[in-house]
Amino acid sequence: MKTNFRSFAGGEISPEMYGRLDLTRYQTGLSLCRNFMVLPHGPVTRRPGTTYVNEARFGRLTSTKVRLIPFSFNATQTMVLELGDYYIRFHTSGSPLLEASRTVSSSGNTVSDTAHPNAVGDWIYLGGRYYKVASVLTNSYTVVYLDGSAVSGLTATNAARVYTVVSPWAESEVFNLRYTQSADVLTVVGSGIPIYEIRRLGSTNWTCTAVSFAPTISAPGSVTATATVPHATDTTTQSYGATAIAADGVTESTMSKAATCTNNLGLAGNFNTIATGLVTGALRYNFYKLRAGTYGYIGTTTGKPATTVAITTIVEAAGRWASTATVTTAVVHGFSPGDYVSITETGGSDFEGGWTISSCPTTTTFIIPCATTGGTTYSGGNVGKVTATSIIDDNITPNTAVSPPGNTFASTLNVSAATSPQAVAYYEQRRWFASTQTSPQNIWATRSGTETNLTYSIPAADADAMNFRLAATKQNAIQHLVPLNDLLALTAGGEFRIYTENGNAISPTNITVKPQGALGASSVQPVVTNRSAVYAQASGIRLLDIGPGGPNANYGYMVSDLNLMATHFFNANTNTIKDICYAQEPDKTVWVVGSAGYLYGLTYVPDQQVYAWHQHPIAQGLVESACVVTESNRSVLYLVVNRPVNGVVTRTIERMASRVFSYDYQAYYVDCGLTYSGAAATTFSGLWHLEGQIVSVLADGADVGPKTVSGGTITLSVAASNVSVGLSYNSDLTTLPLTLEGMAGEGRGTVKNVNRVFVRVSQSMMVQAGPSFSKLQSSVPTPVSSLPSKTGEIALTVSPNWNPDAAICIRQSGPLPLTVVSMALDVVTGG
Repeated sequence: MKTNFRSFAGGEISPEMYGRLDLTRYQTGLSLCRNFMVLPHGPVTRRPGTTYVNEARFGRLTSTKVRLIPFSFNATQTMVLELGDYYIRFHTSGSPLLEASRTVSSSGNTVSDTAHPNAVGDWIYLGGRYYKVASVLTNSYTVVYLDGSAVSGLTATNAARVYTVVSPWAESEVFNLRYTQSADVLTVVGSGIPIYEIRRLGSTNWTCTAVSFAPTISAPGSVTATATVPHATDTTTQSYGATAIAADGVTESTMSKAATCTNNLGLAGNFNTIATGLVTGALRYNFYKLRAGTYGYIGTTTGKPATTVAITTIVEAAGRWASTATVTTAVVHGFSPGDYVSITETGGSDFEGGWTISSCPTTTTFIIPCATTGGTTYSGGNVGKVTATSIIDDNITPNTAVSPPGNTFASTLNVSAATSPQAVAYYEQRRWFASTQTSPQNIWATRSGTETNLTYSIPAADADAMNFRLAATKQNAIQHLVPLNDLLALTAGGEFRIYTENGNAISPTNITVKPQGALGASSVQPVVTNRSAVYAQASGIRLLDIGPGGPNANYGYMVSDLNLMATHFFNANTNTIKDICYAQEPDKTVWVVGSAGYLYGLTYVPDQQVYAWHQHPIAQGLVESACVVTESNRSVLYLVVNRPVNGVVTRTIERMASRVFSYDYQAYYVDCGLTYSGAAATTFSGLWHLEGQIVSVLADGADVGPKTVSGGTITLSVAASNVSVGLSYNSDLTTLPLTLEGMAGEGRGTVKNVNRVFVRVSQSMMVQAGPSFSKLQSSVPTPVSSLPSKTGEIALTVSPNWNPDAAICIRQSGPLPLTVVSMALDVVTGG
C-alpha cells in the first residue's frame, strides 16, 4: 500500500507525543529534524551554511565569552555589535567595521606609518588578513598573527584598524544586559551598573556613555517682579516664578526662585512686569503665578532679540570629544564673549534657542557650546543679542492645572548599583525603566516626549514623569518591559498589562495594571514578532509567547507554551534557553540558543497555527550567542561559535547564508566557510581560520570531495570560477512511527517494511534515504562530479527492514542543497 507525507509543518516533536495520533500536528511531524528548516508552507529545506566573518577579539581565551546585539539605524543599514570584555566591535554585511585605510609601508613584521593611532592589542587589516599589534613606536608598529605567532615577509601598502569602542561591561556581565533602541541610540541596562547609551554619530564614530537624569537645562537664575501702581488701593502681594524650555520644545527646567511685588491688579492701569534672566540653550520661558498655594501658568515669551543678522553656516567640531560649534555670520555681528544670543530659523532643532558665546575669533564668527559631535555643517538662520525677557501681568488668572516641574524621581533611579534598573523600553513617547535591587517591582517613565526628564508637578499633569509599583501577590522582580499594543511587564512570577481603560495614552492620572498570566520570565531578552512577544519562562526550559487574547484589546493577553510538542529540547539540568532572536524574512523563524551549545529553530506563524521546531548543531562547534539583523531585504542570523581551530579553542563570528539561490554554484552548504568568485583557478587561499581542517568544497556547482587546509590554502585538480569552502555537516530527518489508516489500531503493533521511497524535491542535487542512517541509498552515484539540481520526484529502492515503526531516514551530507516537498512510501505489512 502507499502512504503519503504531504507536509512537514509539525516539525520535530517529542517522543512523549508519539501516542497522540489524534493531533493534526502529529500527522505532519517528524521524529528528527536536524539541520533542516521547516518552511511555513510545509516543506523542509536544508539549513544553509555559515560564512566566516572574523574571530571575536579575545576569542582564544577560554573563559572570555562574547554576546551579539543587533543595531538598526535605518531601513537599509544595520550593524551587529560584538560585546566582549570591556569592548564593543561592529560587523555589517558579513565584515568587521574598519576605520579609514592608511597608506603604509611594511617589511618583515614591521609596519611604518607616520603618527599612527594604534595601540598594543589593536587589530589591523593588512593585505587581506587580520593581525594584532604587538608593539608600537611613534611612526611604526609590529604585528603578530591572531594566534600570537610570529610574522615575516609583510608587503602590505594599506592598513585599516578594526574599529573598537571601550565599554563598561566585563565578560561576566554581557549576558545580563537588556536593551532597547530608538533611532541611533541603543539604551543598555542591567548588571547593577549605570544606564548606558550606545550612540551612532557616524559610520566610524560611536560612543558608549552613561545616561544622566540631571536637568538638561537650568532654571533661570534671577527673576524680578516690578509693580506699576498708579492706584495704590487695597494692594496685595503676588508671587511669580519662571522656567526655561530647552531647544527641543519639550524639556522644561525646574522653577526659579520666587519673585514678589505688591499691587492691586483689579484696578485699571495697574500691572506687574515679570522679567527673567537668560539661560543657555533656552528656546523660550514659561511664567507662573501663585494662587491658592499652587503656581499656575500665566504666559510664555521667546526672548526675541531686537535685531538679527543672517547666519551663513554653523559648523560642528568633528571628533569624539568635540563640544563646540562655529557660527559664521554674513556681516559683522558685533557680539562679545559672554553675550547671550538667540538663534532661529535654522531649519532644525540642534541650534534653535539661546546660547552664551564662548569666544569671538573674528568679527564674523563666534563659538558656542555644542551637544553633537558629528562635524556636520548647517546653512542659514538668524542670530541676535537678547538682553532680557519679560511679560506683563494685568490681572491674568493663573491656570493651576499647568504647574511648573518642581520635583524629580531622579534621586531614586540610577544613582548607585542598588538603584540601577534591569529593564528598559520605549512606549508612548516615553523611555521606561523598571526593577532595581531596592525596588524590584517599581517602574519609572520619563516625561512625555523626553528620554531623561524625570520631573513631575503638583498637581499632576498628563505629561509628567511617573513612578509606580506593581501590586502583585508575590515579590517578583520585573525582568522585562515589552511594548506591544499595551506595555507589558514580565516578572519572574507573572505577566502584567499596563494600559488605560479608555484607550487614551498612559498618564499619572490614567493608568491600569492587570495580571495576564502566572508563568514568569527568565532574564533572557525577549523578541517582539508581528503581534506578540516570545520569551523564555522563568525556569529556562519553556519558550512562551504572549499576545492579544481576542479580536478586541479588552480581552487582554494570553500566554502560550511553544514547547508543548517538543519538550525534549530543554531541561533544567543541562540545557536551558540562553539567547533568543527572530528572523522575519523569509521564513518567520525564532532562533534559540541553548546553554549546552545547540542552535534551535522554531518556525513561528501563529495566525496559521504553525509552531514547528528544528535543531541545528553547527559543524564542530558550540553556539554561544545569536542575533538577527536585516541585510539586503532579508533577515540574517549571526552567531558566536566556539570551536577548535588547529587544536586551539576559538570563538568566531559567523553569518548564516541565504537558502535562496538562482544558480547551482550559488548554493552554500558549509559552515565557517568562505566563497570565491572570479577567474578560474585551482589554488584558493585565505583559509587560515580553517588551518588543518578537512573541508568540503563546492566548485562551479559540483561536490569535488574533501580537502585539507594547509598554510591557509587548498588546491583543486580542476580550475573553477565559483567556489565555496568550509566545514561539512549532516542534515538529517526521520519520519514518525508509521500509521496506516483503515487498519486496526492504525497499524500499531504490526510489523512493516518500506520497499520504495518517492521523494518530491525542489532545487536539489542528491538525496539519500533508508530505514536507518547506517543503511542509506543515494539517488545518484557518489562522489558527485557535476549534476544539475532537480525539481521533481525521485524514487529510491531502500534496504529491507521489518519493524513496527517503518520510519524513513533522509540525509544530505555534502555541500549540496536539498528541499523535501513531500514523500510517499510503498509499504507492505506483516503479521
